[in-house]
Amino acid sequence: NTIDNTEKLSEHVLTLTIVGDVEVTLTQNPIGTELNKGSSVTFTCKAEGNPLPTKLALKKGDQDIKTYDGGADSDIDTTTYHILYEHTVSSLTLDDTAKYTCEGENINGDVKSDKASLDIVVISKVEVTLTASNKIPTKEESVTITCIATGGRKPHSVELKRDSTSIKSYPSDSGFCSSTNSSSLQCTYTATAGYASGGIYECIGKKQRCKQ
Repeated sequence: NTIDNTEKLSEHVLTLTIVGDVEVTLTQNPIGTELNKGSSVTFTCKAEGNPLPTKLALKKGDQDIKTYDGGADSDIDTTTYHILYEHTVSSLTLDDTAKYTCEGENINGDVKSDKASLDIVVISKVEVTLTASNKIPTKEESVTITCIATGGRKPHSVELKRDSTSIKSYPSDSGFCSSTNSSSLQCTYTATAGYASGGIYECIGKKQRCKQ
């Protein structure tokens, strides 16, 4: 008789499946809560889970940037366990200041959802415009002068001058200006009728000026 020294092996394969509720992440490149006007930013909205998430949404405030409800979509990167969407803003404007939200959903027994958000503020230098309701009024006509000061951070002060003499200043004259949105102040002055109202008007918001 001979002895067989060959090792005998036994093998059994076990498949382990990890299930979990959806988890959502929202990231940006470059990182930062304050971004310069005219710069670019890329948002990455990702939903991960098992079963694979079936819904994904990226929003700016209440506005939908992208919604995905399953199926083929060339904008959506899909792997075994996650769906992902990238959105690039190539030139930021002041209107891009907002809360951005990523929302995802999967079905793990019942519907599970998750969301993540980022607050972005677009910053810029102050830009000032100055207009008049009538540039060549008669002596009997009054004229409305409107100055709008806009910046990524709302201007802290606005001053109106006539022939280099200050006639209105905000915030000391609280009724001179009002907020039109999160980045602008609109300031209105009514020049009374008469020759004395003529002259060179100048509106100053921080360090930038616009003459008319």
